[in-house]
Amino acid sequence: TRSAWVDWLGKFSQQMDDLDSLSTKDKNEFLTGLLNKIIVYEKDIQTSEIEIHFKFPYVGDKLLWNEYDDNGKRVRGTGYTLVDGKRIKKRTLRLSKKS
Repeated sequence: TRSAWVDWLGKFSQQMDDLDSLSTKDKNEFLTGLLNKIIVYEKDIQTSEIEIHFKFPYVGDKLLWNEYDDNGKRVRGTGYTLVDGKRIKKRTLRLSKKS
């Protein structure tokens, strides 16, 4: 739900720039609030695909302001619309040979 997202964001927004400083317990809570699951598929001996499933439509979401001035800047106080993104992000990972 959106309220769960807002609660999670409120708790971790101040720490987003320094996640390394979180305790192991807080890192686990951070990831639990953000992710449903992570799946790794081995495609061949040097290639894997990682599939990250988010709890919220976070990937590629957009914030569109309701009004802009003539210079293309947002007009404060006019509100915004949040356009949902996707819940899944996929990446192909290739192992590199050590030299």
